[in-house]
Parts: sequence; structure tokens; C-alpha cells
Amino acid sequence: MKKLSLEEIKDAISQLSENEFKHLLNDINQFDSLTSKIKVSKCIYCQSKNIIKHGRYKHLDRYRCKDCGKTFIPTTGSIFYYIHKKHKYLEYFKIITTEGIIPISKIKKRLDIANQTAFDWRHKFLMLYSSGFKTLDSEVLLRQIQFKFGQKGRKNISPKFTVKASLLPANVLVAENSNFMQTRLSKLGELEKHDLNIVLKKLINKKSKVIVSENSLLSTYLKSKKYKLLDVQNKKTVELENLQKLYNSSLDTDFKRTISTRMRGVATKYLQVYSNFLAGFIFNLKFFDYRIFFKNRAVWFKFIQVERMYVNFIKSYSGIYEPFDPIKRLWKSEDKFHHLDYGVLIGISKIY
Repeated sequence: MKKLSLEEIKDAISQLSENEFKHLLNDINQFDSLTSKIKVSKCIYCQSKNIIKHGRYKHLDRYRCKDCGKTFIPTTGSIFYYIHKKHKYLEYFKIITTEGIIPISKIKKRLDIANQTAFDWRHKFLMLYSSGFKTLDSEVLLRQIQFKFGQKGRKNISPKFTVKASLLPANVLVAENSNFMQTRLSKLGELEKHDLNIVLKKLINKKSKVIVSENSLLSTYLKSKKYKLLDVQNKKTVELENLQKLYNSSLDTDFKRTISTRMRGVATKYLQVYSNFLAGFIFNLKFFDYRIFFKNRAVWFKFIQVERMYVNFIKSYSGIYEPFDPIKRLWKSEDKFHHLDYGVLIGISKIY
């Protein structure tokens, strides 16, 4: 798409109707209002609280860290980082949080944006909902959902690795109570007890009452760790109001239908972030809330490092030792963030 000159932009604006002009101003002001509300209490690079104001950048304060010497603004590292088509960006957010995930081919036509832009924006939004582990308590339903390994969109495919990986299922464990749902991509290949040791202690509180949906491995493991298991079939109906809601959940079906049919499959690399989003969307969480923009300052960090974390996941949780070629996509100013421990920053230091 041709980049317009300042004079061409002015000419285009002058041809807008009064209502169209007001709509344009509202979009610009909305973006400025949102970004100006981001609070800064520490350095985005080294996490030091020894920061001072250091001038202005457009409508935002600029800060300087007295420890590492770097300067930054409130949007640095956030979902707004390096966004130019602001009104389309916010419109995309409204679409994905009210209509769910729609194909890239449709959203790019709807918003008149490039294919790569539509893809990148989608994954930035999905990463808003990626967080660290949250142990669930009360009565918890535990499920295991399997997907086929996929490398959708990957151009540099390692043949020997692909042959072996294509035979292994990608396992997503889902823990759900009446208020929240937590998903975790756990392993590429069949789950074993030592895999559950890593994941379950961070998903389920030891005092929880657990319902296991037809999975002997999970049942055996939970019993060996002294978890209290609930038998849904033998519970009295009067006690089943919350349990039936969980046990009869259509998550398995909705997950698979959305990913395999509506989205025509998802690369295993992105299965975790899609699971996070879909779990909340299916669970009827209210996503269309701009406050979520300000709760996650690690979106950019995770976005540019997702390939590295994926490679680590393959090496640590697949059992495949064939050569695996990572994608080499360079990012502007990526070198500024190389010293950070991304896993610790976003709460997943010991697993993908």
C-alpha cells in the first residue's frame, strides 16, 4: 500500500463528511487517552525503580533509568509498541473480542491491512491473555485435549524433525472451576507422570476437589499425590449444580471445532496463546475491556521471543533430538531486550 504524503493526507481529510471527521478524531483521541493512562513505576528494561522523567514524546512522558541509562515511554513493551495505524488497530481489537478469531484473509480485507500486519496484530492481542500459572481451588475439572502437531505457515521446515513430530500429539491440559479456566500446552507426545509433576502442581491447588474426565493416567497420578477425586456419576443431583456445569462443558468440542474448522488449524508454536484466548472466550469472560491493555507490559517481549520459547519447548518437552531450524526474523531494537529473562518476566520460567 502506497504511503501518503502529508499534503495527500490533508487533502483526504478535507474530503471527509462532518460525521466521518468526528469519527476520525474520536479514534485518535481514544488511542491517545488509552496510552496516556499507562502508569510507569519501573524501568521496562532492567526493572529498576530508579527512574526519572526525561522530556516528552508527543502526548506521553519520556522516562530515563538512572541504573541502565535507557530511555523509554509508557507504551514501550506494551501492546501499543510500534503501532502506526491506530484506529484500525483498535477496531481489530473490538472485532476479535466480540466476534472471536476470524480468518486472516477476511480481517485483512475488512480493515484493508497487509496479510503480515493482520497476522502480527492477532498474535499481539492473543498474548494479552497469556499469563503465568494460576492454581485453581474449590471444585476443579481437569481435562486433557490433544491436537495434531502443526507447522502452519512455517517456511524453513526441518524434514527429519517433521517426520517424527507429525506422529506425536500436542497435549493441552485444561483446569477449570466455576470462575476461571487455565490452559497449558504440556508436551509434544504422550503424557507421562514426570510431565504431570511439572504442570499439575501449578494448575491445581493441593486442597482442591478434582473431577477427572475419563482419563486413567490423570486419575492414577492424582490419587498417588493424595488429591481428593470427585466421582460425578455417584454425586446426588442437588450437589451437582456447579459440577455438572463443568463436567458437561463443551470445551473439547468448541476448541477443536474452532481450531480445526474455523481457523483451518493452528501451528503448535501458537497453540498456547490460542488456548488461553479460546478458553476465556468460550467461558464467556468479558474481553472487551481496555483495562487489559495496562495489565500486561510484556506483550512485545513475548511477541518477539515466541520462536525462542517454542524451540525451548520442542527441545525440553518432545523427546525429539533431530535438527530443528528456528525462524530468523529480526526485530527493530531487539538488542535492547536481549539481557532480560523473558520466562521470569511473563511467569513461565520453567515451562513453555
